Amino acid sequence: MDLVQHVATQLEIDEVKAERAIGAILMALRSSVDRATFDRVTQALPHSEHLMGRALMGGGRTGELMGFVGPAGLSAALAAAGFDTADLPRLGRIVLGFSRPRRRCRASARGMRL
Repeated sequence: MDLVQHVATQLEIDEVKAERAIGAILMALRSSVDRATFDRVTQALPHSEHLMGRALMGGGRTGELMGFVGPAGLSAALAAAGFDTADLPRLGRIVLGFSRPRRRCRASARGMRL
């Protein structure tokens, strides 16, 4: 399952809304971390540029606000786009957790991930 499907399933939202939310988080992250760190994130999420574009093209306030407020306004931008503020910490954990390298053990030889 890819990140968009995972977010959509976990938060019980459609995939378009999930793409916009992930894109908004990535845009805020890009403006708050150094380039090397963000490059590692984009390597972990190969379609990150597409997702950030979806946030901008959303037709709603998410893209409009993100260009001006950065990470400080992420919560307000996502809330304005229709996200329940109670789901925002969970959304952040899902996206950031998905972008972290997976830890592997002996089971990885059999194709299993921890």
